[in-house]
Amino acid sequence: MTGSCGPYRSADFGGRQTIFVDSDGNADVRTDQQNDANHEDYELVDNRHWSRSLGLWMVAIYIVLFLIRPWEILSPWLASFRFERMYAISMICVVVAMGRMPRWNLQTASVLAFTAVVSLSAVYAWQSQLAWHWLYQYVTIVIVYFLILAICRAPRDLFLLILTYIATMFVYLAKSLWEFFIHDRHEHAQSVTRLLGIEETYGEPNSLAMSVVLSLPFWLFLVRSRHALTWQWQSLWKSAYFLLLVGYPCLAIVSVWETNSRAGMLGMAAFALGAVLLQQQPIRWSKAIAIGAIALASLWVITPSTQKERLSTLWDRNAGPENAHASAAGRWEGFLAATEMVKSRPLLGVGIGNFKDYRALFVDGIPLVAHNLPGQIMGEMGLLGGVAFTIMLIAMCLNSYSLLRLSRAQPEADFRVYSNLAQMCFLAIALSLLFGASLHNGVRYNWLWIAAFAGLALQFCRQTVSELDEEEMIAEGGESP
Repeated sequence: MTGSCGPYRSADFGGRQTIFVDSDGNADVRTDQQNDANHEDYELVDNRHWSRSLGLWMVAIYIVLFLIRPWEILSPWLASFRFERMYAISMICVVVAMGRMPRWNLQTASVLAFTAVVSLSAVYAWQSQLAWHWLYQYVTIVIVYFLILAICRAPRDLFLLILTYIATMFVYLAKSLWEFFIHDRHEHAQSVTRLLGIEETYGEPNSLAMSVVLSLPFWLFLVRSRHALTWQWQSLWKSAYFLLLVGYPCLAIVSVWETNSRAGMLGMAAFALGAVLLQQQPIRWSKAIAIGAIALASLWVITPSTQKERLSTLWDRNAGPENAHASAAGRWEGFLAATEMVKSRPLLGVGIGNFKDYRALFVDGIPLVAHNLPGQIMGEMGLLGGVAFTIMLIAMCLNSYSLLRLSRAQPEADFRVYSNLAQMCFLAIALSLLFGASLHNGVRYNWLWIAAFAGLALQFCRQTVSELDEEEMIAEGGESP
């Protein structure tokens, strides 16, 4: 068994003894029993038995349903008796019956404030009937956010939900690529074939590429924390976990390529660069830049010619069809249209889901959405929406920063899991903002899932630090005369 503790580096010799070598070259031989005792000091890595909480498993299953959405394409007959709604109501009843309530903090308050603005923008929308569908969809995401906060009572619960997220995306992409390559299911736009998802809500090529890239930071979290999170597992489950970690980036890269989404390809490159910069070990900026440049160059070399030409339309006016350049230029035009909406309806905008129709009739006659985050928020939700969203974003960053700072201040190696998650939350936020420069992502689920993961991790990290401090005080008290 190979251990990992403090500043030690380890080598495995037959599974009975492990030699740890610290940075000074001092060796320490430990048995498996000693390694187990060392790990069991912390609840964070206590994943020998999953929680038996019915509410937790119902939320995990709902994450699967939410991402795959079988009632839309795979099994449309489920929509006839409103399967999603019935399951969601049952899940809410179970969690409420368990008497669990989320903790109130700045993050939770900011989510409620933004939700209130979204609701008001729907009530006072230019055409309210255009807003109800989008309001219902966002309120559903908010409810899931609060259920995640309420049902997770230990670090292993949070880990289960993150693992469920990535495993579900693995299945989602595998099925999407199967349909693309075997059954030729695709969209043809801007002179290229584009991969579609297996559902309608987030299955459009650009939206699918965004879903893939925004999941990668949490895949990387599972990679970097694999030893601490799976050391108690049986070999079969470890093998399955390994296959998930190896297979998912392969599916992700091919999927983003086949969507032919320029934003997706840029996002993939940004993720690769961020992963290099956010190394677990300190790294010089010059070395990080060199590694990042090599990684990006390698990605460019293996990128198929169709995707290279598609991406080159961002800087080469002679590359690709004319409508591809018009699409890129339309982002700025969408932002300008949003400023006109703010002038006419400053506080609450034209209403969620009203951007396209209002723009076509009263702004520039173009029936398109803003295709950028600032334009979407300001145009549809006005100045109040911009302020509320900014506060929610700041709260997410503060939680991630507090988690990173607190975990790095602890000498125990197991806190690296928390610091890894904090870094990945920062990376996911940065990637979300990057996509916000070209896509309509203000009310996507990713924002609230990042907020939930960061908030829960900070809560558990503080609890663990407090428990360790109490144990240390008790030990010191027992040793005193």
